Amino acid sequence: MSLAILHPLLLLHISDHQTRVKGPVRGGVLGIYEPESKTYSLFLGFEIDTTDGLDDRLALFREVYPHLELLGSYHTADHGTVDLPTKVEAVTLRVDATPPSAYVQGEQIKIEVKPTPFEEIGLNTIAAADASQKSATQLASDAKTALDRFHAHIANIQAFLRSLASRRPTPDEYRKLRQINELNTQLALLQNEPDPTPRLIIHSVESSFNKKYKYDWVFAYYADHGMSPELRARLQRLCSGQVHFERISSPHYGVPESIDEEKLHQALRQPASASPRSKFLQYKLKNRFQTYEFQFLPIMRHYRYYCNVEVGSQLACDVEDDFFRHMHTNQLVYGFASAPVESRRLTKSLVPAFEEFLGLLPYNQTDVLPFVYEKEYTHCNFDSNFEVVDLEFFRSRDYERLFHYLDNTNGFFLDRWTDYNVKTLAVALFVPASKIFWLPNTGVSGLLNRNTCPLDKNVRVRNRCACDPARDYAFSPQSGLRRLFHVLNWDLPESVPPTTANELAPKFRTTVNKFQAYPWTFEYMKTDRWFREQFMGKPRRKKDTTS
Repeated sequence: MSLAILHPLLLLHISDHQTRVKGPVRGGVLGIYEPESKTYSLFLGFEIDTTDGLDDRLALFREVYPHLELLGSYHTADHGTVDLPTKVEAVTLRVDATPPSAYVQGEQIKIEVKPTPFEEIGLNTIAAADASQKSATQLASDAKTALDRFHAHIANIQAFLRSLASRRPTPDEYRKLRQINELNTQLALLQNEPDPTPRLIIHSVESSFNKKYKYDWVFAYYADHGMSPELRARLQRLCSGQVHFERISSPHYGVPESIDEEKLHQALRQPASASPRSKFLQYKLKNRFQTYEFQFLPIMRHYRYYCNVEVGSQLACDVEDDFFRHMHTNQLVYGFASAPVESRRLTKSLVPAFEEFLGLLPYNQTDVLPFVYEKEYTHCNFDSNFEVVDLEFFRSRDYERLFHYLDNTNGFFLDRWTDYNVKTLAVALFVPASKIFWLPNTGVSGLLNRNTCPLDKNVRVRNRCACDPARDYAFSPQSGLRRLFHVLNWDLPESVPPTTANELAPKFRTTVNKFQAYPWTFEYMKTDRWFREQFMGKPRRKKDTTS
């Protein structure tokens, strides 16, 4: 038989709703459903006066309360029920009496009022204040006593779990384990997500673009670090299209057998003032993987086009046009949003290897090549942090030949090549200008302050942009985009000032503080032992200088 567990916040909400309206009421209920025990844990409620705009309200609830899902509704006897888009059999609360009654598919189910430990502490404190008008000091002392008692319970639970490490639990202990799991689920609701970045990225792309077209999402993760069912459920709730999870493992992700380990250790010990992540093996592996391996993952073989959304990227403008359809209709190959300039210090070995490859080509290069190489390497690139690509190109024989020729120098590991370095060279060599396109008016931003923003006020208003044109990187002196427009004879957008001679040879410059740009990496350095063991270089001497 099903069970409905009511929590105090929901009861307070319903009571407040009835007190204010003084008449028929109805609303929705958010909580957690456990299918094995058929238990509805009902935490929060919201009023429903009309179903207009309900989808937007539910989307907001999913953003604010990613742990919770819509489970049903509440109403008084003299107010009709409302059909809500629940993913489970909806629970209905009749709130005429105290406590309310609960129904699933018209049959009444058992109901309990059960606060979490933290809710109980709060309720006891409030009750004590009302009963005796205690001072703030006394209330604080009572709260501390309650918390100390709670921590003592947690210590007992930890001791119990440790005792089960070497033996099978008894039937009664299985019951206790289920209670512990329930407590753990409830406590998770009170915690902030350690890293909200993925949710912010997905919400940004969904609200600005994908909610209109509902394209699939693919989340790839390292074999050693799985994705919990809870995290998968959160991501699925945020995405409008189908969601797929792909496990990255060898041979798609690893150090080549040909690499000299001593040289690799030396490279990992180099100062990283210009690029904080260049001393991390994880960063090098990721860039090589995103250059030539990701397109051959089993799930990716089902797709012709893809848009890379890098961690930290967000869209500040509504993207009205379907860039996937635009690519397919016009048979385009590569789309990009910005064109960063690379540091000369970070790609020292890339230039001679590329020049050697150029000498081997039996045919003339494309009209895009002067953007990247004109008598010498310009260090201009297409930014891959938000790129739209025909994957057939990244799987082509030409792309494969260039990658393997460059990769044989082990520049991803011994130097600091990025995926966009090699991708840019490939596009410049093999893709004509008629097959590439710029993604304007997206307001895309990233970790490295490469923020783009339309300079035309009318465009910002029309696309509902939430960005600052004064911080636009796309047409700044540090960007290569002006050079590309000049090389391809493209017209500059309105409101963009004419290009000067100096802007045709942009120079690398960054003012980004490495701790601001890469906060999660440096947090991993301090707290994540697995990260240190897997991805930080270990020189062959007693003192580890890579941390």
